[in-house]
Amino acid sequence: DWKHFSDYAHQVLFFLPNGLAEFFAIAATVCELLFGCLLLVGLLTRWAAIGSGLLTLTFAVCMAVAFGITSPINYSVFAVSAGSFLLASQTTYSWSIDAVRAGKKQ
Repeated sequence: DWKHFSDYAHQVLFFLPNGLAEFFAIAATVCELLFGCLLLVGLLTRWAAIGSGLLTLTFAVCMAVAFGITSPINYSVFAVSAGSFLLASQTTYSWSIDAVRAGKKQ
Protein backbone atom coordinates (compact mmCIF):
# COMPACT_ATOMS: atom_id res chain seq x y z
CA ASP A 1 0.00 0.00 0.00
CA TRP A 2 1.03 3.62 -0.40
CA LYS A 3 1.78 4.26 3.28
CA HIS A 4 4.35 1.47 3.48
CA PHE A 5 5.89 2.47 0.13
CA SER A 6 6.05 6.10 1.23
CA ASP A 7 7.70 5.14 4.53
CA TYR A 8 10.28 3.06 2.63
CA ALA A 9 10.90 5.90 0.15
CA HIS A 10 11.54 8.26 3.06
CA GLN A 11 14.08 5.79 4.48
CA VAL A 12 15.84 5.48 1.10
CA LEU A 13 15.76 9.26 0.59
CA PHE A 14 16.76 10.08 4.16
CA PHE A 15 18.96 12.96 2.95
CA LEU A 16 15.98 14.90 1.54
CA PRO A 17 13.34 16.91 3.40
CA ASN A 18 10.07 15.02 3.91
CA GLY A 19 8.10 16.99 1.33
CA LEU A 20 10.76 16.49 -1.34
CA ALA A 21 11.08 12.78 -0.53
CA GLU A 22 7.31 12.41 -0.95
CA PHE A 23 7.45 14.24 -4.29
CA PHE A 24 10.19 11.89 -5.53
CA ALA A 25 8.24 8.86 -4.32
CA ILE A 26 5.25 9.99 -6.40
CA ALA A 27 7.45 10.90 -9.38
CA ALA A 28 9.23 7.52 -9.26
CA THR A 29 5.91 5.70 -9.18
CA VAL A 30 4.59 7.64 -12.18
CA CYS A 31 7.85 7.05 -14.09
CA GLU A 32 7.84 3.31 -13.28
CA LEU A 33 4.29 3.02 -14.57
CA LEU A 34 5.01 5.05 -17.70
CA PHE A 35 8.28 3.27 -18.56
CA GLY A 36 6.77 -0.15 -17.88
CA CYS A 37 3.78 0.47 -20.14
CA LEU A 38 5.95 1.91 -22.93
CA LEU A 39 8.29 -1.07 -22.75
CA LEU A 40 5.43 -3.57 -22.76
CA VAL A 41 3.85 -2.15 -25.91
CA GLY A 42 7.18 -1.33 -27.59
CA LEU A 43 6.60 2.38 -28.03
CA LEU A 44 9.56 4.77 -27.66
CA THR A 45 11.49 1.73 -26.53
CA ARG A 46 14.97 3.25 -26.47
CA TRP A 47 13.86 6.30 -24.45
CA ALA A 48 11.80 4.18 -22.06
CA ALA A 49 14.74 1.82 -21.52
CA ILE A 50 17.13 4.71 -20.85
CA GLY A 51 14.64 6.26 -18.41
CA SER A 52 14.11 2.93 -16.70
CA GLY A 53 17.85 2.36 -16.45
CA LEU A 54 18.47 5.78 -14.96
CA LEU A 55 15.58 5.42 -12.52
CA THR A 56 16.69 1.99 -11.28
CA LEU A 57 20.35 3.04 -11.12
CA THR A 58 19.39 6.05 -9.00
CA PHE A 59 17.28 3.80 -6.81
CA ALA A 60 20.15 1.32 -6.43
CA VAL A 61 22.63 4.03 -5.44
CA CYS A 62 20.19 5.52 -2.91
CA MET A 63 19.54 2.04 -1.48
CA ALA A 64 23.28 1.42 -1.18
CA VAL A 65 23.81 4.72 0.63
CA ALA A 66 20.85 4.20 2.96
CA PHE A 67 21.13 0.48 3.75
CA GLY A 68 24.53 -0.70 2.48
CA ILE A 69 25.60 -2.25 -0.81
CA THR A 70 24.06 -5.65 -0.10
CA SER A 71 20.52 -4.26 -0.20
CA PRO A 72 20.42 -3.37 -3.93
CA ILE A 73 22.47 -6.48 -4.75
CA ASN A 74 20.01 -8.75 -2.90
CA TYR A 75 17.11 -7.27 -4.89
CA SER A 76 19.08 -7.31 -8.18
CA VAL A 77 18.48 -3.61 -8.75
CA PHE A 78 21.83 -3.17 -10.51
CA ALA A 79 20.97 -6.10 -12.81
CA VAL A 80 17.63 -4.50 -13.72
CA SER A 81 19.39 -1.23 -14.46
CA ALA A 82 22.00 -2.99 -16.62
CA GLY A 83 19.25 -4.86 -18.47
CA SER A 84 17.50 -1.60 -19.23
CA PHE A 85 20.69 -0.07 -20.60
CA LEU A 86 21.34 -3.21 -22.65
CA LEU A 87 17.87 -2.92 -24.18
CA ALA A 88 18.51 0.75 -24.94
CA SER A 89 21.69 -0.18 -26.80
CA GLN A 90 19.86 -2.35 -29.34
CA THR A 91 19.55 -0.93 -32.85
CA THR A 92 16.13 -2.42 -33.66
CA TYR A 93 13.15 -3.74 -31.73
CA SER A 94 11.61 -6.36 -34.01
CA TRP A 95 8.31 -7.03 -32.23
CA SER A 96 7.34 -3.51 -31.27
CA ILE A 97 5.24 -0.57 -32.31
CA ASP A 98 8.55 1.18 -33.00
CA ALA A 99 9.34 -1.42 -35.68
CA VAL A 100 5.91 -0.98 -37.28
CA ARG A 101 6.33 2.80 -37.28
CA ALA A 102 9.83 2.50 -38.77
CA GLY A 103 8.51 0.21 -41.51
CA LYS A 104 5.85 2.75 -42.53
CA LYS A 105 8.46 5.50 -42.83
CA GLN A 106 10.51 3.47 -45.33
